[in-house]
Amino acid sequence: MKLQIKVKLGDRSAQIKIDDVTNEILEQLVSKMFQVIGGKSILIEPKIKKKSEETTVAFKDNGQTEVSLVDLLPEQLRNWYEEKKKEAEEKGVPTFWVTGIKFKQGVPHYKAFYVCPNCGLHSRHYVAEGTTEVECHNCKAPVDIFPAQDELFKTDKHGNFYISAISNE
Repeated sequence: MKLQIKVKLGDRSAQIKIDDVTNEILEQLVSKMFQVIGGKSILIEPKIKKKSEETTVAFKDNGQTEVSLVDLLPEQLRNWYEEKKKEAEEKGVPTFWVTGIKFKQGVPHYKAFYVCPNCGLHSRHYVAEGTTEVECHNCKAPVDIFPAQDELFKTDKHGNFYISAISNE
């Protein structure tokens, strides 16, 4: 099923376009989209109804709720993130310097360190969960990345969630 969603709330808006989407993914996308543009958003519960080629989405309002960026993190990271956030505030530095997590349009992105096998550049990207490849900032070559630890969402000693195969940091 092809999908195109545009949502506008005051001066904030979001849009998404996907060529092949399942109902489960559609429900998650719609819920997250409203959370991202809302700040203080209405928690919605989308219900998908498909009639031949036309799909409609109905929403059930579950009341006003404030959505925190921390709520968008995996549950096992939330307390750790709050502690690191306080540490960053005490040091007077941006939170992502201490946590290794940036939020881009409401999506958590995790610090990934890489050494480019093509040009040798040592650099970082912040990537969404499950990313397996980054583009070298210098030569634009693809660089494979992997979780930095055996356990998902665990950082290495430098605070990286992902690293490249060649990583001597």
